[in-house]
Amino acid sequence: MPREIKLGDKCNDAVSGFVGIATQRIECLNGCIRWLLAECKVEGEKNEFRTVEVDEQTVIKIDDGLNKKNPVEKTKTGGPTLMKSYLK
Repeated sequence: MPREIKLGDKCNDAVSGFVGIATQRIECLNGCIRWLLAECKVEGEKNEFRTVEVDEQTVIKIDDGLNKKNPVEKTKTGGPTLMKSYLK
């Protein structure tokens, strides 16, 4: 059964209870697949960054994490544009 986990998804490790974003998919030569889950907490002025490597069988997808659709409409960035008056 193929897993529905993608890079950027928010996941939970069923064994340790660790919650984080899937940042790496590791496939070993023997066929074992592992995921690296990263968690970032801001405490005061100090950033704490932890990662945990877990077996694919124990990873549970919580939601789309960083892959969520952004509800804000995209606007022009102000980059170069062609004006019709220049094309005449």
